[in-house]
Amino acid sequence: MMFAAPANAATFLYTLTGSGGTPIVKFTLDSLPTPNNSSASGFRVNGVLVSVGPLSALRSIVFLTTGGLQIRNGSTVVLGLGATSNDRLFTGLPGDPVMKSGSFSLTGTSGAFSLLVAAIPEPATWAMLILGFGVIGFGMRSQRSRPRHSVALA
Repeated sequence: MMFAAPANAATFLYTLTGSGGTPIVKFTLDSLPTPNNSSASGFRVNGVLVSVGPLSALRSIVFLTTGGLQIRNGSTVVLGLGATSNDRLFTGLPGDPVMKSGSFSLTGTSGAFSLLVAAIPEPATWAMLILGFGVIGFGMRSQRSRPRHSVALA
């Protein structure tokens, strides 16, 4: 494994959908984020590129210990959602969080939302996959057909 990359934190894609099933908000975040501000109620990560429909902008994301999240533009809450259960989106302490993947149910003022958190493969993973397919293809192509020997009995 001379080309193997060291293990780093995974990148997660957050996709928030409403009752219609179409994605409303998307953003990516490291599974081991460095909080810009943390307290007993949660932590904030600044400078996250958030896509709301076709528009993208840098926003702050606040993850709450009660399970919800807020998307903020400065101090203004653009979108605030609470968890339908007390299932937090992260484990550990707010000062040193580890993000969880999976599907989460959230609620807001305009109804129920579903948050899907999925891991995105790292570039090194894609490189190893493509290299492996190339080696298999080369091996199959370079295989020579062996002549069959037949034995005739007289």
